[in-house]
Amino acid sequence: RKLKVMTTTAHGHATTNGKRSLEPNGNASIDASKQQRLTLESVKDYYGKVLSKTEDLKTNACCTAESVPDRVKAAIKHVHPDVLAKYYGCGIVAPQQLEGCRVLDLGCGSGRDVYILAQFVGEKGEVVGVDMTDEQLAVAREHEEWHRSEFSYA
Repeated sequence: RKLKVMTTTAHGHATTNGKRSLEPNGNASIDASKQQRLTLESVKDYYGKVLSKTEDLKTNACCTAESVPDRVKAAIKHVHPDVLAKYYGCGIVAPQQLEGCRVLDLGCGSGRDVYILAQFVGEKGEVVGVDMTDEQLAVAREHEEWHRSEFSYA
């Protein structure tokens, strides 16, 4: 039996035609690719360095605690506390029939949803988490063996 949980880093690469755009007043604006790089670095810095625990998240756009199904609540109990402490997501989509499926979690962060979904896909399924924040992925990777043992997929 083997737990198939993988986390990888995705580094965004902005592509543009290299042209500068004009603002309504006729002035040249920042090159689009430079602006995209600045945004990417800002997001990576916020999720990788500024936030240290779930409570640090400065948004009310997500409401995950109110409507979590019982089976997800039960699965959360089998996720390492350090992974839970670094959860900054907006909820989880977990259809009933996931046994043996392959699931891709884009923006997986510390891996909370990856480890929840790994319980639902079982040992014949696969969950892949992709994130652009090395610090978040380090948390997910640090606890891979713990989860393999917890799920008995070792």
